[in-house]
Amino acid sequence: MAETKSSKKVSEKSTKQELWSAYHELINEMQKEPIDLNIPSMTNRENEAPEVTKNLADLKLKIGIEFDKITSDLLKHLNSLEDFKNNLSREKRQIIEKMQVQKEELEKEITKAKKQWE
Repeated sequence: MAETKSSKKVSEKSTKQELWSAYHELINEMQKEPIDLNIPSMTNRENEAPEVTKNLADLKLKIGIEFDKITSDLLKHLNSLEDFKNNLSREKRQIIEKMQVQKEELEKEITKAKKQWE
């Protein structure tokens, strides 16, 4: 199964003593070799943290400014829609009043015409 550099072979049939011996030999070999995990040093991360925090704060500020602009634009549009609605309602009332006046005039003419026919 596993093979060490000293060419001791370990298999399913190896004794406990052989397994322990191979284990200890492997541990000794691993301690001799330096371990390089390629992990960036903490100093780099500590230097990056304020920059990342600053970038996040800037982004948050930009998002807030954009939301404020959008809110302002929406309020302007809402106000113009409200004005349009009021104008439309006023014109509708004026049209209804004119139609009422015309209806009354027509009714008077119809009544006058009926009297003339009689």
